[in-house]
Amino acid sequence: STTSTSTRQDQIVVVKGYNYKYFPWTQPNFYFKAQARTDVHILFASGINSDGYEIVIGGWSNSQSVIRRGKQGTSLSAHTQTPGILSPSEFRGFWITTELVNSKLQIKVGKDGESVPFMTGVDNSTPLQRNYVALASYSSYTATYKF
Repeated sequence: STTSTSTRQDQIVVVKGYNYKYFPWTQPNFYFKAQARTDVHILFASGINSDGYEIVIGGWSNSQSVIRRGKQGTSLSAHTQTPGILSPSEFRGFWITTELVNSKLQIKVGKDGESVPFMTGVDNSTPLQRNYVALASYSSYTATYKF
C-alpha cells in the first residue's frame, strides 16, 4: 500500500441553518467546494463567534450572491445575479481571495476553473482581522462543504 503525506484529506463540514462553524484560517485565499440547494455562507472572522466579512453565494433561493462587512451587514459588493450557481446534487468549487489594495481590503469570489471573479467587494473602512473561516447556511437549509 502507498501512503502520501503531501495530500491533505478534505475536511467535510455539514451545517444546518444560520449557525456558523469556525475553523482557524490565516491564509489570504480560501478554496472550497459546496453542495447546497441555496444559501452558502462563508465568514472570515477575527475569532470564534465574532463578526467579520460575510460572503453569501446562491442566497435568495439560489439566485443572488453578495459580499458584506458583518453578518447580515453592510454590502461591500452589488447584489450579483447568480441564478443556479449552487447544486443540491453535486459539489461546486469556489475560491475567495483577500488582498490589501491601497490599504483597503479587496475580496474577490470566483468559480473553480475560472480566473475572473464573478463578484468583488471593497472595504473602505479599516480592515477587520481574519483569523478564522466560518461556514453556515440559512433558515432550515443544509449546506455541505469540502475544504
